[in-house]
Amino acid sequence: MSNSRENAIGRYNIRRTSAVDVRDVLPTSETVQEQGGRREDLQTAVEEFVNIPGTFHGVYTPNAFHVRFERFGGGGAVFERKLDFFAQSVNIPGKNIESTPLRIYGPEREIPTGVSYSGDVSLRCLLSQDFFVYRWFMNWMNEIVGETTSNVNYYDRYATRMLITPVVSTGDGETDAAPIVFVVEDVWPKTMSQIDLNQATKSNAAEFTLALSFRKWHYITSRR
Repeated sequence: MSNSRENAIGRYNIRRTSAVDVRDVLPTSETVQEQGGRREDLQTAVEEFVNIPGTFHGVYTPNAFHVRFERFGGGGAVFERKLDFFAQSVNIPGKNIESTPLRIYGPEREIPTGVSYSGDVSLRCLLSQDFFVYRWFMNWMNEIVGETTSNVNYYDRYATRMLITPVVSTGDGETDAAPIVFVVEDVWPKTMSQIDLNQATKSNAAEFTLALSFRKWHYITSRR
């Protein structure tokens, strides 16, 4: 009779000898197991997911949103109404977890080291005949760096908070809801795009794109 021992793991028989570390043949997540509550826990999780209470809200169509700036009280009701009408698109910025590889023993792992936010917020607007929204943003840029003096203002005097609010219908055809609000902190306009004038484009609306720098963002919501 052989001095080695056989240990059944799942559907397989693995022959162990004294040269094999016992930790390498213990049940793991890669082993087909029905002991220790693994399969029962998975079944419970599936049932809880299927039986989630509440209403299925469907998909969000990104053609309805509000953009607000808290600078000087939001810029006034006139600016907010015009921005709602002329704002054509805005992007919700991304978020990255920075990491570094670490190897102590065995395969290396990624260790989080911090958080970063990539890119700028891009806001695209149509131009009204009075250039009202365009002038509002240009005045803001002139307050950051003086147009005549080139003096740079203090950071806390031009950086502000931006609110991006997706809007969804409540289903009654009359009211809208805001399930989430993206709060972008320390926002200021960095780049104003050029405006193209062309005699051949009489039927097209003129527009401009504003790139807004920011420090970080988060969101708030009334739903769990």
